[in-house]
Parts: sequence; structure tokens; C-alpha cells
Amino acid sequence: IQRVLKDKIFKWLELRDQQKGMLEKAQEEEWENIPPLRIVLHGPGGFGKSTLANALCHDEEIKKQFPDGILRVELGESLEDPTKKIEGLINYIAGKVHKYNYANVASVKLEELLKEWKMLIVIDDLWTPKHLEPFLRGGDNCVRIITTRSQANIPSGQFEAIPVESMTDEEGVALLTHDID
Repeated sequence: IQRVLKDKIFKWLELRDQQKGMLEKAQEEEWENIPPLRIVLHGPGGFGKSTLANALCHDEEIKKQFPDGILRVELGESLEDPTKKIEGLINYIAGKVHKYNYANVASVKLEELLKEWKMLIVIDDLWTPKHLEPFLRGGDNCVRIITTRSQANIPSGQFEAIPVESMTDEEGVALLTHDID
């Protein structure tokens, strides 16, 4: 699955670059926007969704494609309000401390900050669809990878859902020993 994810990301980045080139050549014409890439890894707990997402975060080829960095946020089952999680991303990107009382206000700031950035954003362990929305605003040049146990957590819209099934022993060993010399 890791190779499939990398291929999807590289294909999307290539399409974005082609689109940018077309827009520069013919600014008067309208070109169809390529929607942001949002990949959802879904499957039972312990099947490797987070491990796959984390492996991508550390992959040198992937790192090179996202010059503005890679962000990772873990939501979790017990999360009641995503405001502090959004705030953490904002503080990291902005390089200074911002405090927010409401997720919708924080998400507007996150949207503003991500406007020109090219990042990979991993939203790990989604349990409630409403917690995802604030992390999807802005960042049209960003790729988002979302992990969740239930396909029911995936809101309608532009998402590529990839089921993660139990790894074979060989896949597990290969993933765990990746980058070990």
C-alpha cells in the first residue's frame, strides 16, 4: 500500500505542476482546477494505517516533494474539541503562539496560513467526521492523509478511500525494517 500511496501523491503533484504550466501559458482561459488530494486509509485497529502514514512522513522521496514540510496531528477517540490540535498546527507553522477558543475560528487562521504552502498533512486516528472539517480548509497545494477505523467517518466529497487490510508477515517485516541498515 505504501507504494500505491506514493504513486498517487506523485501523480497528483505532476498534475498540479502541469496545470500550473497551462495557467502560466494561457492566463485568459479557464482551466479546471485539480482538487486537493485527500487520501483516507481505513480499516480495523492495529492493521497498520498509522504506521503506513508515518512511513510516508519519513520517506526521503516524499519529503523532497513537500518543501514546506510535513505536519502530523493525532485526533484520537477521546478528543472532544479539536481546537487545541488546530492551534498546535498554527503555532508550528506561524512560529509563534496563538490561542483560540473555537475550532471554527482557529480553522480560518489555519486556512490563511496554508494558502501558499506545499505540505503533507497527516490527520491520524479520526473517530468523528465533524473533527475533520477544520483540517480540510485551505491548502490547495497540500496533500492530506487521514487514518480512521471506520469508513463511515469519511465525509462525502473529494476523498480517495483506501482500505487497509491485515498485513502479511512479509509486508510487516518490510515496513518495520524500512530504512534500517
